[in-house]
Amino acid sequence: MAKIDKKTLKQIEYHLASKNYVDYVQLVHDGLWLKSRFGRFLCDEIQAFVEADTGHSYDILIVNVPPQTGKSMTLTSTLPSWYLGKNPFGKVIELSYNTDYARQFGRQNREKIREFGDKVFGIKVASRPSGELTFELENHVGGMISRGVDAGVTGRGCTLMIIDDPIKNRKEADSKTTRDRLWNEWTDSYRTRLAAGAKVILIMTRWHQDDLAGRIIEREKNVRVLNLPCEAEENDPMGREEGEPLH
Repeated sequence: MAKIDKKTLKQIEYHLASKNYVDYVQLVHDGLWLKSRFGRFLCDEIQAFVEADTGHSYDILIVNVPPQTGKSMTLTSTLPSWYLGKNPFGKVIELSYNTDYARQFGRQNREKIREFGDKVFGIKVASRPSGELTFELENHVGGMISRGVDAGVTGRGCTLMIIDDPIKNRKEADSKTTRDRLWNEWTDSYRTRLAAGAKVILIMTRWHQDDLAGRIIEREKNVRVLNLPCEAEENDPMGREEGEPLH
């Protein structure tokens, strides 16, 4: 059997990354992300969610995964760059509990597009705006903005919204004032930014039943919850046996 040269292998790798989110995540993290059973499952679920044409005004996926499992690396720091590669006229809004985290996620996605966007998808970051909190693609339509949950997104629309840990800790989660404020932001601000057919992914550690996830489950339509505890419970989404660990 003839050997495949390195250049051809790299082109195959780029092609797979353009088609499959799990291959993209593995490519852009250069060995720091392992294609575990959990990682593959999460990537496949996310890809299926963002690609599904449901005909709904918007769809919401709530991802409930324990801390320190790589969920932000798999999702928030990577998905927007892949999504914009697949949808170069799409618009992403990412929200975190403060601006520092939002800036980090914006920068990570921008740099992934700078390094891999042209090779994998044929897209590039525009020269301006090209900051950590706001950047656009060269077409000046597609792009991403990242904000703290209190910073506001007035005047910005999106086709994909990612809300990553909007609550900092249990103290905030136990505060009804904080929970009410976050819910008001969702109803009065975030939700009004969604374009027709938009996708919303909410990733959060749940400390309180009446948190943002709980209220969305109770009051919104077209919501799916992906619950993956450390140890599998009955009817585990991954097909694990009861008590089987996540990793």
